[in-house]
Amino acid sequence: MMREHGKFEIRIHGRVVFARLAEAWNLETCRHYAAEILAVGERLNPEPWAVLTNVRDWQLGPPEIRRLTHELTGKLDQLGRTHAALVFSDNKIVQDIVREARTSGPSVADAAFFDTESAARAWLVECGFGDAEDASVEAPK
Repeated sequence: MMREHGKFEIRIHGRVVFARLAEAWNLETCRHYAAEILAVGERLNPEPWAVLTNVRDWQLGPPEIRRLTHELTGKLDQLGRTHAALVFSDNKIVQDIVREARTSGPSVADAAFFDTESAARAWLVECGFGDAEDASVEAPK
């Protein structure tokens, strides 16, 4: 097995999960992230919950992570995720990949895309997730 490269940070505040992805990922990092966020979803289930994912510092990964991302989307929905707020980088390629992953699968969660984390938090508050108002995730170290 290869060593992971790329970083992520996941924090929970009430019923909102904050995830920040950074650097270029390999398949091992994607699998690790999937396992971590699924474990969080299992803890929050059966209550509805939301995720705010910030990919402003993410620099993509190998093509194989697309399949894993599609599978992860469905599993998170099954675990009670009802809303997904995604904060984009200025990188058009990242934007296209994240949008495609979010919109091409069978997700039942409401999803919205934002330029800033504060706008994403405000949307989640409007959707009934007041826990999003005063929390965020620091950049991964």
